[in-house]
Amino acid sequence: MFPKNWILSGSRSRSRSRRVAPGVAIALFAILAAGGAAAVAQTTPADPAQNCAVSTARIGSVDVTEFFGIRGGPSSFADNFSTVPRCIRLEVDNPAPSDLLPVGGYVMTGFAFDPVSSSSAGPGITVVQVFLDDPNQGGSIVGEARPDKGLGIASPRGAAFGDQFATSGFRLTVQIPSSAAGNQHALFVLAQSGSGRVGTIAVPVIVGNLTPAVPTRTP
Repeated sequence: MFPKNWILSGSRSRSRSRRVAPGVAIALFAILAAGGAAAVAQTTPADPAQNCAVSTARIGSVDVTEFFGIRGGPSSFADNFSTVPRCIRLEVDNPAPSDLLPVGGYVMTGFAFDPVSSSSAGPGITVVQVFLDDPNQGGSIVGEARPDKGLGIASPRGAAFGDQFATSGFRLTVQIPSSAAGNQHALFVLAQSGSGRVGTIAVPVIVGNLTPAVPTRTP
């Protein structure tokens, strides 16, 4: 079982990408966890909820809600569970964990909001960035959404948490490089609020070159 301080993202995905079998998905999470690929939110000891995120994932028929950014792993999960309502809510609809992504442009959607933002600030998120692999370990940025481009769109799922978060949706296109093809990776999604708080989740994926092969002409 993966550590409790992991966030598994991508609940209710409507992705049309090919999926890996649920057993492989769980195995992939284990591989990423063992390899230290989970995002490392910069949590401050004085306030564990300063930089954390919470998300809901679906693996097979099981919904798993986890939060990330609380140090200490499973042993501190119960002790710090009260911080979850103050964490940034960050969910990715597309892709889902274990999806097979193509090289090139890929549309990502989801929603993000800061539950402690003032009512006048709406969702409170100023930017959503996506990195291919851990940005703290050399991962590169592959997409970004800001209020003037793909951030602040209507989100029925976000609105379910309150009218203040009705425009918490985001939509952006990431550019997956061809050098990533044929390998397991993780998309690290970072949402930053106006107060400087940061929420990070990681979505494990497999990148494959899905470009149709050029037919070979026979003599």
